[in-house]
Amino acid sequence: MCMEDVRMGRAVSSVMLSININNITSTLVLDNDPMRTVIVFSASNANDIMLRTDDNTVSGGLYIPTASPAITLTVAEHGHIVTKAWYAFSTTGAPTINIIVGSLEKK
Repeated sequence: MCMEDVRMGRAVSSVMLSININNITSTLVLDNDPMRTVIVFSASNANDIMLRTDDNTVSGGLYIPTASPAITLTVAEHGHIVTKAWYAFSTTGAPTINIIVGSLEKK
């Protein structure tokens, strides 16, 4: 594998996840993964979702409002925060979050 493989996406495998998250309490949606290079977060229904790299539900984070576009985070643009564990929570309902994860293939 060379840098060109990484740039072209040939060395990255992807998965799509749909996870139901809890109302008020945080739900672990992605474990820590040092091989992760990209995450795309999207809310699939009419409830706002908050994303954090810890399970704190009191203060801010990345906010996905209802009917908003997906949030894309890459190692190239956002650094190692992409590789950390991610938690999601909502203050209303029990929404579903859709996630696309791209990780370097382990060889």
